[in-house]
Amino acid sequence: MTAALAGRVVVITRPAHQAHHFQALVKQVGAEVALCPTIDIQPLADNQAARLRLTELPYYQSVIFISANAVQFAHDLCNETQRQHLQQLCLGAIGKKTAEALVACGYQVTLVAQSGFTSEDFLQLAALQQLEQQRILIVRGQGGRELLARSLSERGASVDYLDVYQRVKPTPLNWQQLRYLKTHAQRLIISFTSAESVHNFLALTNNGLDLSKLTLLVGGQRIAQTARMVGFSGTLIVADDPSDESMFKALLSAQ
Repeated sequence: MTAALAGRVVVITRPAHQAHHFQALVKQVGAEVALCPTIDIQPLADNQAARLRLTELPYYQSVIFISANAVQFAHDLCNETQRQHLQQLCLGAIGKKTAEALVACGYQVTLVAQSGFTSEDFLQLAALQQLEQQRILIVRGQGGRELLARSLSERGASVDYLDVYQRVKPTPLNWQQLRYLKTHAQRLIISFTSAESVHNFLALTNNGLDLSKLTLLVGGQRIAQTARMVGFSGTLIVADDPSDESMFKALLSAQ
């Protein structure tokens, strides 16, 4: 690999346990890496409600997983009988990474969009257009967008949520970390893979950076719009989606 990013510092804001692959990719092309997680993925403080919902799996026809994290946390919460129930249901995945996580846990994926990674892409599937008499369970972290559940309900389904993890904003950066970002602002390429990470980054830095000097790498147009809306006015590199591969491709193409 060439040193296409020699002299640049790529700031990775993914949760720490999901940053390793992208970190390795950008290091291969000469970039320095600064890890700055803007979201921590943690188990629920109280998972009693989730465990109770899992006992109701036989009453659902379909279970839709929002993310790879949703797959792993749900799988860990399930007992062996519940895992067997999941294997008998129609399982949907938002994005190919989520589908891969299901397969890795031993499940067969029935519903996944061939392209795209959003709820909008998933909702275009033919099997989801008429859903009368269907009970559907959406597995996710606490909070998040309501578009999927609302759209499925409008198409006739009865929809419930199973919250299996929580997203927690880390503590603000200390003065040494913030000074590093300020000192190297012209060299930075800050990567964002969600709109939430954009907002959290501003909170973690206490709005202490000149947003006009920063170069951003974002995983899609929705995240780009969020970045502009909150005041980022520098160079914007927009990937097709927030996967490591798409982000890396966009990053190289922009050099």
